Amino acid sequence: ASLAPIAARHTVRSLEAMRSLVATELVVGVRTLLMAGRQPRGRGSRSLFEAARDALPTELSDRRVGDDVETAAAVLDRWSST
Repeated sequence: ASLAPIAARHTVRSLEAMRSLVATELVVGVRTLLMAGRQPRGRGSRSLFEAARDALPTELSDRRVGDDVETAAAVLDRWSST
């Protein structure tokens, strides 16, 4: 019997987890750069930073990060399809 269906399910779960991880890193990176008053130098990273900065809340107070991660994931989806 082929294990391909099981491997496909595991791959989908892994990709979903990776999407959340990358979105979380984007939130943290944008907040860090804003707090430091800096911007990325590279053209590609700068365009992603600007898209995320424009979409994410600008307030830096403590709050649940889940909504920001979902917003960042949507930014990544749009950015990767351009």
